[in-house]
Amino acid sequence: MKLNLLKKYKNYRSAKLPQLPPGWFEDKRNYKILIKNKKLLAQKREWKCLIDASRERDSATFWRLVANGVRSTSSEVEYTIPAGTWEAFFQSSYSALPLTQPLIQCAAGDEWPPVSVAEIRRLIQALKHRKAPGADNISPELLKANIDWWAPVLATLFTSIDQTAIIPEDWGLAIIIPIFKKGCKLDPANYRPISLLSIISKLYATHLREKFADWLEQEHILKEAQAGFRAHRSTLDQGLVLQHLVEKYTSKKGGSLYVAFIDFKSAFDSIPRHRLWEKLNVTNIDRRLLLLIRRLHENTRIRVRCDRYGNLSKEIQSSHGVKQGCVLAPILFNFYINSLVGKMEEASTHSPNLNNTPIPVLLYADDAALISFSCVGLRKLLRALTEYCEAEHLIINYTKSKIMVFSKRKLRHKWKINNQPIEQVTSFRYLGIIFDEKGSWCHQIKNSIVNAQRSSRAIIRFFYRKGGQYVPAASQVFVAKILPQLMYGTQIFNCQKLKSLESVQTKFYRSLLGLPTCVSNTAIRLEVGQLPINARIWILKIHFWLKLIFFPVGVAPLTLLDPFQSKWRLSLYEKLRGLGLSPQELIASGFEKAKMMVSQRIGDVELQDHMSKIDKYPAIQDYEKGFNLTPYLLDLQIAKYRRAFTLTRFDVLPSALLKGRYEGTPYAERVCPCGLKEVETASHVLLHCDLYGDIRLLFISPIVQKFPGRSESQRLKILLGDKNPEVTLKVAKFSAAAIKRRALAVKK
Repeated sequence: MKLNLLKKYKNYRSAKLPQLPPGWFEDKRNYKILIKNKKLLAQKREWKCLIDASRERDSATFWRLVANGVRSTSSEVEYTIPAGTWEAFFQSSYSALPLTQPLIQCAAGDEWPPVSVAEIRRLIQALKHRKAPGADNISPELLKANIDWWAPVLATLFTSIDQTAIIPEDWGLAIIIPIFKKGCKLDPANYRPISLLSIISKLYATHLREKFADWLEQEHILKEAQAGFRAHRSTLDQGLVLQHLVEKYTSKKGGSLYVAFIDFKSAFDSIPRHRLWEKLNVTNIDRRLLLLIRRLHENTRIRVRCDRYGNLSKEIQSSHGVKQGCVLAPILFNFYINSLVGKMEEASTHSPNLNNTPIPVLLYADDAALISFSCVGLRKLLRALTEYCEAEHLIINYTKSKIMVFSKRKLRHKWKINNQPIEQVTSFRYLGIIFDEKGSWCHQIKNSIVNAQRSSRAIIRFFYRKGGQYVPAASQVFVAKILPQLMYGTQIFNCQKLKSLESVQTKFYRSLLGLPTCVSNTAIRLEVGQLPINARIWILKIHFWLKLIFFPVGVAPLTLLDPFQSKWRLSLYEKLRGLGLSPQELIASGFEKAKMMVSQRIGDVELQDHMSKIDKYPAIQDYEKGFNLTPYLLDLQIAKYRRAFTLTRFDVLPSALLKGRYEGTPYAERVCPCGLKEVETASHVLLHCDLYGDIRLLFISPIVQKFPGRSESQRLKILLGDKNPEVTLKVAKFSAAAIKRRALAVKK
């Protein structure tokens, strides 16, 4: 279309015609509309990618999308080390002399049923987008785009592997992408290795993982102290247990709780495979499942990507550790370290307890916390840990391992493991939550605010520079990305000082809408359909409590049965009473319905409270649908119209009224320069001001004439109530034109 327009224009100029050919201006108009629509579609596609990355917690993709002039990504791949250095480093890290392997036989009659096409479809559909492929270059998107072709092919392949235990050789190859962390860039140890495996091999590993996980749970193999990568368990469970124990043992006079946070060096890479197979071999695991898992770990090799052109190092054989990047790795490690719990229980003498159950250790995969209510007890646990690590070939990272003493007194001790000093700290980040020795949550709140503000600023810049100022998409990103950053861990808090968290949300939406500080936070939350942060936290907290009730697995549910009544539990029951909900009523309703009842009740209470506080804006008091995005924010996609309507709706147009608010001018003196001696309110601008008479006739008068005999306040509500998209658009166009005209008048 553009080339056709240019061709016609050139012909017109070269032929020196008196006028452009018929239809040229119409074609130009259509071309501009086409470009505008294409731009909107492109912006929406970018927003969708940003929303998806936020929901999938794909930080690398999120920052890459917003990094155009906003922030340089910290995950940039560094290529400063030659291939030979990488080969030597990984050979020393992964390789070892061949070890005697336990013989594993498949007994007759233990064949599995064929893998179904439905199972393969489910596995493919569960794949996350934008995951890098392995050496075969088959991406998740390729599998999903042709799922009808791939599903039967892979079902046949997986069935064959199940029967023959022959694994494709290429599945053993991992491409390592080194990501720089910190320190000297020439030291390979300062890089985090990201393993790229064949996506199809990951699907097969998931097929085995489901069987392995089912066996672990059905046979109750794993100890309850282990919460990592298990159904209905999370980092919050372990955080709640630790918080409950801290409060329980420090509330007593002179009481304290001693906790050692242990970091294992390259935990997944250090365990000897022969030891893992020995441990599995003495269980009642399905022999075929064990054989297939072991075969997946045979002939494993790595190649390191050494430059930006994709050149790879030589193959390096690896015989130690679980397979990095494989979905089986976390639960295999869980099984391997499972015996640590028994070792700590044997060594424990001063363990804290929950409902008469001793808790000497908490595990989340390779994150271990050893717990005692005495200094002597913790030292004994540390000695037992040393013995365990020597026997199981685990290496303690003495630098990253820390000890905390929770107490109202200031207790300082010297600590050592294997004659290596271990630092005692006053605060520590455990599973993403910062615990303080005095029980304060200030460090965690400040950290959450810093992370949320960084993301918030990036989204706002993206919103104005690349995002077309599209409010609904920005709001979705806020909910998917920033709210989790802001509220992580608050489910286990018992803290009233959460107003600083609310400021992040209101500041974000104030920036999106372009509203001055004189507009109340209450009105902004109603406009964008967002509950206050405190209400969201209570919803999360009660939902978490319901999860513990309906899925009583692990150690965390014991906090509800423990004779010690924590402040967390007491405040939760008090909140339920304030909402008019009884625990018995919620439990009788079932899990999903109970969650819905809690969300609905808190939403209703907050809506009623918010509606009572917006008398200042009588024209926009109709939020009968609750906390939902106001329709015009979705319908008015042209930014200048949307912003103009917002300013008019909240009576904060550029005017003497707004200026007087900040200069302290008496209200009666904030008059419009038009000469009518009326205060320059939105009502004056829309209905009376002579400066805008012509554009009023074009946009406003046709609307008002349809409602004769209405009062000024009623007419204002018709114009600004956002009940009719056509009315809203006309008012928005009028407001945009009025803002422009007033700006020109002020300049003159």
